[in-house]
Amino acid sequence: MKNTFLGLTARFRQLDDADQLGLLNETFALGEGGYEPLQNYLRIAAQINSTSNPLIQEQVLAANEALDILYEASPLRPAFRANARRQLGRLLAASGWDQRDTDSDNSKSLRGHLIEALTRFGDAGTVAEVRRRFAAA
Repeated sequence: MKNTFLGLTARFRQLDDADQLGLLNETFALGEGGYEPLQNYLRIAAQINSTSNPLIQEQVLAANEALDILYEASPLRPAFRANARRQLGRLLAASGWDQRDTDSDNSKSLRGHLIEALTRFGDAGTVAEVRRRFAAA
């Protein structure tokens, strides 16, 4: 299994969207169930970027939210949240705060979810921008 996983991880970006999403979901489920280390999931999720399908980005966002709950009472939570803020912050930076005419419905939804998650994870820049926009409205 380990060699198969390493091979898939190395070729992850070459997989089609459905296979990427399936591998992310299965690896997360195996980690969450204690059958494989969650680190395996995090290795794959680290490859997700702004060019990834918005549904794949949503999967990574949802997994980060689930992991945040698992880390709630852990001394590792601040480090986990810092990593989540970096990863999700890069996705929001590429997506931008403002809707574009060319955005798909999935991209529009993703943007809102990213802002919401980054706020919950205590991202100071996101919180400040939300406050600024709220005050200007």
